[in-house]
Amino acid sequence: IETETAPDNLLPEDIINLARKHIPYDNEEDYYIEWQIMPSQENNHKTRILIGAIEKKIANIYTYLLESVGLGVIALEIEALAIARSMVTAQKEYKGEARAILDLGATRSSLIVYDNDIVQFSTSIPFSGEIITTALSQELHISYEEAEKIKISQGLNYKNRSSRAWNIMSKMTDDLITYIKNAINFYYLHFPDTNNITHITMCGGGANLANLPKILSKQLNIEALPGHPWKNLNNKKPIKMSTAESLGYSAAIGLALRAADNPFFTHDAI
Repeated sequence: IETETAPDNLLPEDIINLARKHIPYDNEEDYYIEWQIMPSQENNHKTRILIGAIEKKIANIYTYLLESVGLGVIALEIEALAIARSMVTAQKEYKGEARAILDLGATRSSLIVYDNDIVQFSTSIPFSGEIITTALSQELHISYEEAEKIKISQGLNYKNRSSRAWNIMSKMTDDLITYIKNAINFYYLHFPDTNNITHITMCGGGANLANLPKILSKQLNIEALPGHPWKNLNNKKPIKMSTAESLGYSAAIGLALRAADNPFFTHDAI
């Protein structure tokens, strides 16, 4: 969010009052709320603030579980930030362009927009590997295990266009494309000083669905390719995990990168 108040003049109460306009809670006492001041933008003299909030009862479940097995909790972090930390090339300046990260997980998916040196926008998308497998199982009247094998072996290869499985997955991909278009249009219409999204970096296990990157690139008219989750590690030793497999660990890798840098550094956007 943005405010006309200079960073040095902002009080915690001011930020909580600003957050009330954007976060739909009845009582801020029921939430943990954290924030950080973001770097100033060229030609923008307003103060930018990144705000994160989570219900205390949800956060406490996680911290209690971890502490009960002897682990110390350093921080809870917004997933989009962790994913961006591994999928956006560190130390690279994106002048006049934005990046989208499409996280296609086993049970849920999201689109994240990285622009002006920060995650600006993140939204959930009703598309996942589990949804595809369940649809194949129900429509083809086969077991869940058989459906999973068909999804992995066939994917969206054009040579399988005559199969019922391809038609089912193709229809779901069309829906995915519509959701992505709507999300990108929402970002352009509702956020200030936006840059055009010139590339979509894909992660999550669903990014391995055969031919999906090519279809997304063509239908969205934006290059879409699986990313490289390890690229910011600066490790010369070979990693014993394929790129395809590592795409499912993007958030975990992003959290590890924060820990390797300095997990107690509070002003750590990505």
